[in-house]
Amino acid sequence: MRADSPGHSAKYGSYTMMDLRTNTIVDIQLVQSNEVGGSNNMEKEDLTRSLSLLESCGVNIDCIVTDRHPQVQKFLRERNITHYYDVWHFAKGISKKLEAISKQKD
Repeated sequence: MRADSPGHSAKYGSYTMMDLRTNTIVDIQLVQSNEVGGSNNMEKEDLTRSLSLLESCGVNIDCIVTDRHPQVQKFLRERNITHYYDVWHFAKGISKKLEAISKQKD
């Protein structure tokens, strides 16, 4: 999912699905925020549309790698799809926490 920088309201969000075994892009979705009631709902809607399209084409989804977006986590858990976290997002979160701790004075 790509949108504006954190803290900014994005008008469009794009979502790309890739088969990691073949490094092939299998779907791209573009959602406008006013279609889904705001930019915070775009990521789940993009994912929903992508999965619907892929499943209608007979694609079996074994697992998905995404960031830690709460709506996406819940959606995938409810559909019993194995969800892995993107290492880059995970490391970025840890890095921010470590930086905050390093700035604390004893």
